[in-house]
Amino acid sequence: MRIEFVVRAGLAMGLAGVAGAQVAPPPPGPPPATPKFEAPPPPPPVQAMPAVEVKPVEPDPAFESLVEREGDGRLKRITDRTVEEAALARNTRIKTEEQRAQIQAYLAERRERLEKVVIDNLDLLARIDGGELDNINFANRDETSLARALVEPLYVRPSAVLELKSRGVIDDPTARFNTQTIEREYRAAVLEDEKKQAGPDSGEQSKVMFRALMRQGYDEAMVTRRRLLLEAADRIDKVSQGLSGELATAVAAARGKLNGLSDREAQFGVILEMLRALPLEQQKQLLQRVVESR
Repeated sequence: MRIEFVVRAGLAMGLAGVAGAQVAPPPPGPPPATPKFEAPPPPPPVQAMPAVEVKPVEPDPAFESLVEREGDGRLKRITDRTVEEAALARNTRIKTEEQRAQIQAYLAERRERLEKVVIDNLDLLARIDGGELDNINFANRDETSLARALVEPLYVRPSAVLELKSRGVIDDPTARFNTQTIEREYRAAVLEDEKKQAGPDSGEQSKVMFRALMRQGYDEAMVTRRRLLLEAADRIDKVSQGLSGELATAVAAARGKLNGLSDREAQFGVILEMLRALPLEQQKQLLQRVVESR
């Protein structure tokens, strides 16, 4: 028993020594070598930006103003064509005869579209003639909405100048010169003239400005109707052929009034008076006959 205990104790001490020898850390090795520093390569040289040529802004050329006055100082109003057309005729950025011919061809095409708009909306033009826009309270949203609804069907978009630009007939400087210089000068003169006539009352001045804004939406249609009515006066014999009933009687009466009448404003008044006395569908029929008689 004593011998067994001594043997076991000796074995235990031997195993403990072996275990202790196994967990002892190894001696430290030599320190790692310090890496050699290498500088990064220099960045590539900056490429010089190409020089940008800055073209000087070309000043607007001289032009013949649309603002003309009577002997008593009153502004001469443009009635035989739109302000836009009148400005195009005096736009000195339009250099070539080819451009002028393209513009005239386009305006003839546009006139056909406008004539259809006018004939379809004669009743709206009559309401404007009757002063429906004259007393609109621009501060009242409902009233201004009604005014816009009255004008909107008469407005052909885009404008002639913008469409000519989109077709490449004129460039951007020419378009801007037309609208922002030539047209703007005339429209400002019209507005100033009307404000003087309205007097100093701020309410009346505001109405003038609102009407001027609305007029830009329907002015082209008004000019187109005027042209149709004057053409009716010129072609009254041809237009009257084949008519019967009330319409024939009205045209015959107008033809009698036009006999010997040379003043264009008076001729326009005769045809307009005749139209107003006719039912709407007969008005449309008559102006359609004018178009078809060409």
